[in-house]
Amino acid sequence: MHVVVDNPIDAFFIKAKEIAVMLHIKKSFTLVEVIVSAVILALTFGGLLAAFSGARAYVARAERRLVAANAARAWLNGLYVQVRQDTWDLPANLLQTTTSPGNLTDPFNRNYTQTYERNATLEAGREYRSIDMHTGFPS
Repeated sequence: MHVVVDNPIDAFFIKAKEIAVMLHIKKSFTLVEVIVSAVILALTFGGLLAAFSGARAYVARAERRLVAANAARAWLNGLYVQVRQDTWDLPANLLQTTTSPGNLTDPFNRNYTQTYERNATLEAGREYRSIDMHTGFPS
């Protein structure tokens, strides 16, 4: 079959169709191609899901650390009012006691433990006493 056309683009497509008919080229996908593409797609989505779930766990841990840091800061803010020279050495001063602030439970029912250590005596060469605050957070 020979067709004469003036447009070279039409001639190209006609020739391509003739070649496809001669070579028995199919215009559809085989079952193997469909299965392979489905497996590739599933692996891609699985990788994305794993990446997002890992990031979610990291964000949750960072949130728990932030709650613990804010709880420690709140307790230390309460101690700032005790830093006065006229009440520094009184036994009722919170800085002289060894009581711990206790435990904190957040709205998600997670427990945070708080303890602090104080150095009641002035260290040599220093004009301050130190307090170390430790806040444990759930992992």
